[in-house]
Amino acid sequence: MTVRTIDEIFRDFVIDGVPASGPFNPHKPDIRDTLKVLLEGVSTFPDNRVIRLNNADEGTANNIVVTSSVAIPTAAYQVLYILNVTQVNTGPVTVSGAINRSLVTNINQPIAPGYLIPGMAVLCVDTGTELRLLSYGDAEAEQAAAEAAADRAEDAAAGGLLSNFASRADVEITNIPALVTYLRTAGYYAAGDGGAALYQRSSSEPSHAGKVQSADGAWWELASATLTPHQFGELFYSERIDPVAGSVSPAYKDLHFGVEYSSSSTEVLHYGYTANIKRTGGNKSPVGAQLNAYDLSPSGSVPNTSVWGATLEAWSGDHDSEPNVPVILIGIEPAIIQQRHDSDLGKVGLDVVFKNRKDGGTLLHGSIGSNKYNKGAKAITITSQSRSPFGEFCGWKTGIDFSSTGLDLDIDGGAVAIDVSKVDFNRLDYAFKMGPNHSIGWSSPTRSLKIRWLEPSDRVQILDGEIERIGFGATNAALFFNGIQVVGIRSQGWTASSGAATKGGFNSGTVTLPELAQNVKAIIDALLNHGLIGE
Repeated sequence: MTVRTIDEIFRDFVIDGVPASGPFNPHKPDIRDTLKVLLEGVSTFPDNRVIRLNNADEGTANNIVVTSSVAIPTAAYQVLYILNVTQVNTGPVTVSGAINRSLVTNINQPIAPGYLIPGMAVLCVDTGTELRLLSYGDAEAEQAAAEAAADRAEDAAAGGLLSNFASRADVEITNIPALVTYLRTAGYYAAGDGGAALYQRSSSEPSHAGKVQSADGAWWELASATLTPHQFGELFYSERIDPVAGSVSPAYKDLHFGVEYSSSSTEVLHYGYTANIKRTGGNKSPVGAQLNAYDLSPSGSVPNTSVWGATLEAWSGDHDSEPNVPVILIGIEPAIIQQRHDSDLGKVGLDVVFKNRKDGGTLLHGSIGSNKYNKGAKAITITSQSRSPFGEFCGWKTGIDFSSTGLDLDIDGGAVAIDVSKVDFNRLDYAFKMGPNHSIGWSSPTRSLKIRWLEPSDRVQILDGEIERIGFGATNAALFFNGIQVVGIRSQGWTASSGAATKGGFNSGTVTLPELAQNVKAIIDALLNHGLIGE
């Protein structure tokens, strides 16, 4: 069967375009063969090979139930289908009813959730196993979205790589993507040197220390919750710390935590440890630092050892040599600042608490111990600052104040406010020294002054008001009461009288010479015995 074109079958002349060849009469076999080919399939499938699948919203979002006004062909790729959408899909989509197929993209992938929306019309072809969309979304938008996703993935990957650095120097030579907002360093100069830190991106150069600038010009500042000296300035480890007993060098597994560094920085103060604890509400007391040291050894296993809560040392120079310049050394300086001028609540500079869990200890407790290492050193100095123009109080009203229960007479036979009895006499100039016109006051008439004597001569001993011995070291000393001299320098050259002495009275009108002599002898003996006159 030969299929010819319409123009060839119904041409005007035997030879097309040549009138001289004579008129041409069409052959019926050619007409039949051509019509058969042209009409093949058209009579079976109406609607010009496009079949409408009607969605009356009888299914679900992911299972579309359709009907059709014509028969559905069984052959694949023979007709096109147009399908209306009534619901937003939440997952892969199937079509059932007049035709049962999975609805897929033009690359045979499941429909993405949310792609189908009400009012949409999709055009698809039957492949025999699924209904495949001829188009899937806006190609340009899809391409742009794919490229953007790829860029984000690349930036994320780069950010993961470019947010971890060995040192600050590595940050300074690296261009860091804008997507990265935080970065970490494993050390200050090198990984593991103790300067590891977390940095956050800053919109401008920070005005404080603890910052670094990356090669792209961005500034980064420290963002760690806890800062250490190793994250600032020029620093290095000292090798002075020896391995602790029981550890394996250099792990120092028995050394829980320590900081030792050196710095020549002029930008910041050199803090070993810093803490700012602020209460913004509630009723709990903020505590800047608490150090607890416990001896948990079994009883008797480690006798005569010490437990130190904290030790403080302020050195000038290093551990072995004298410094080049003199400096002021301050071991500890508590600053207690009450911002309310009208507050009468207590302000305590140093509160030392001692507790014994059980009675039976024979050694006395000590609150403040002082070791004198230098000539002229002072164990306790009470001073004040100059009053500023703002007029705040300065100076102390009471240097040392004992509360009503601060001393207890029932403990070991008596309480002592200040005890210097253990000081060697040759080391002590004054147990208590006062300046000109200074005075001592007593509030109790029954117990005024108690001074222990050291030697039997030229010393004062006053016990509970009973005068036993008074000595004056100066050659012109005198004793005055109410401005009147009652005792002066002892008169020497007296000779003890012999014979009887009497302290009995006599009648001055009838006294005899022996009676008067006996009374005079008694007076001389008394003056000699009391030391008011001497031989």
